Amino acid sequence: MLDISAEKTWKRPFVNAGKLLVGRGVQGILSIAYLAFATRTLGAVDFGVLTLIHSSTLLLRHVLGFQSWQMILRYGANALETKNTLHIKKLISFAFSIEFLAAMIGVIGLWLYAGEVVHQLHIYDELAPMVRIYALMLIVLLMSDVGLGILRLTDRHDLISWQVTIEPIIRFFGAGYLFLNGGTLLEFIWVWFIAGMISRAGLIVIALWNLASHIKTFKQDADVENFAIPPIEKGKFKAPQKGIWKYVFGTNLDYGLSLGINQLGPVLIGIVLGAGPAGLYRVAQQFSNIIGHPISKMLLPAIYTDMTWLNTKGGASQRRQMVMRTGLIAGGIATAIFLILVVFGHYLIDAIAGVEFHDAYGVMLVLVLASAVTAISFALEPLLMTAGKVREVITARLVSTVAYVLFMVWLADDEMFGLMGAGYALLGRAIVFMLIAWVYGRKLMGPEAAQVTAESTKATK
Repeated sequence: MLDISAEKTWKRPFVNAGKLLVGRGVQGILSIAYLAFATRTLGAVDFGVLTLIHSSTLLLRHVLGFQSWQMILRYGANALETKNTLHIKKLISFAFSIEFLAAMIGVIGLWLYAGEVVHQLHIYDELAPMVRIYALMLIVLLMSDVGLGILRLTDRHDLISWQVTIEPIIRFFGAGYLFLNGGTLLEFIWVWFIAGMISRAGLIVIALWNLASHIKTFKQDADVENFAIPPIEKGKFKAPQKGIWKYVFGTNLDYGLSLGINQLGPVLIGIVLGAGPAGLYRVAQQFSNIIGHPISKMLLPAIYTDMTWLNTKGGASQRRQMVMRTGLIAGGIATAIFLILVVFGHYLIDAIAGVEFHDAYGVMLVLVLASAVTAISFALEPLLMTAGKVREVITARLVSTVAYVLFMVWLADDEMFGLMGAGYALLGRAIVFMLIAWVYGRKLMGPEAAQVTAESTKATK
């Protein structure tokens, strides 16, 4: 069980984010380097093609994936606390099964319709076979979410930190070699594919090793009588606990509605404007990730762990403190980075990606501003999800995503806005989601929060 105390609870996400900082720092530096290698070797159009193939695969992952790491956190906390190894193993097995089946649906779909995919994205027809091979990455992408859940549940953010360096290291050396030797687009696609496969497979192995080591410290099935497992109905897919199917379909819908916004943006631009603008947008994204990645890759995963345990133990005032203080600190840092990029952003783009990508500056600033809005409100989603308020999160996601897609298609296709319209659409989405999530989240931070949490926790037993 984690050490949760009133005096330091709100600081824990920053402590755990600090554990991830080394890995994510290495990832950030290397991503800028391999971005420079790729853009300068391929040019805007071919780099856009690489972006579209990779982004479309990740987008499909978001549509099909169950976000099983959230299920493991929510339903594994009580089992871990009571040292119920049997229930933990059933939960992990169930998570692997549903993610594998979802991945196979995606793989089969891309194998059957690869030709139509390359046609809709306006990329080279001869790349259809490579799209089919790239689809195999879906298997490790979805199943690695289970690994993330295990490591976050056991508070092993240090292992996550080292694991996330694998993919950028492979990309860096692979792209560097191709830069020096005039690599082709197909060779760059292979580097991206191999890096993703090795990295995610490594995550699964590390997580299973950690779980085995963790379970060895338990007395087998200790206190199991205090954690009753509801009977499994005959004829149903064997979920280890009542309510899990409802929860995973909720997180799947939430994941699908979020549509992997980082991937949806380039894909929609590729459909509306072509591969060249998609490449420009991707470069803008990479710079906006200076804010976005510390939030989505470090603080957000870290706070999920702490929110989960707070909901298990109770503590409305601690949740309110965590949401408010972490939001103010993250928002303040994001605003400072935005102001720095206003002044120096265009120099950085020219120096790293090349003058061919200079037009990415304007949309980069809008994307960075959207990331700042997300930074201010990042704790609201885990606040709701770990309390079992999946429907509320889905509502916020549905409204904001529909608005995003409508504005993206309308503004990006408008001569006045063009690529900038894609940035404005993302900014609008961030604001809409923040406002709706705040309305729902207030109930979990007010006087009635203890009752809400107690009912939610009771429902999981």
